[in-house]
Amino acid sequence: MKPIIAAVCFALICTAQCFCAYEKKLTHVLEQLRECTLTLTEELPLVGGPAVGAAATPHEFYLLFPYVSTVATDEDLRAMLCDKSAVVRIMGAKCILQKKDSVLRDAVDLLAKDSTKVYVAPFGCGILRQSVGEVVAELKKDSDFLGDPKEPYQTSEPTAPSGRDSA
Repeated sequence: MKPIIAAVCFALICTAQCFCAYEKKLTHVLEQLRECTLTLTEELPLVGGPAVGAAATPHEFYLLFPYVSTVATDEDLRAMLCDKSAVVRIMGAKCILQKKDSVLRDAVDLLAKDSTKVYVAPFGCGILRQSVGEVVAELKKDSDFLGDPKEPYQTSEPTAPSGRDSA
């Protein structure tokens, strides 16, 4: 019964929030996020990290995160969780989970069942097809997911010969 009540409350909150305007400082940035798509087998929203593709280019999601996390109010973040754009919903969740004392942390749990598919490029050439709920689960495990890697380019074994003779 509790999940049904939570879902109904979330729907009511989202409906109310969708009629609210975002802070003017966020309007253009959120539109940029809504335009983030990629076509592989199908066109889907794309969420990317600090180095996407062979050129290792920082993705818009990664570049816009510091601004959104600084400017967005709690009301904006609540509204972002029910935005029509999966990328905006994920950005809202990441902003909330990055804040250690956010009162909105529980609201992020309501995205756990969001089955909307997105492409996710956390780092490098690998692009995953995941649901919003799966991305949020990754963010809950590691709030730096889709951010700067803690130890980039490190492996446990050498990846190429050093060019020196071992004898």
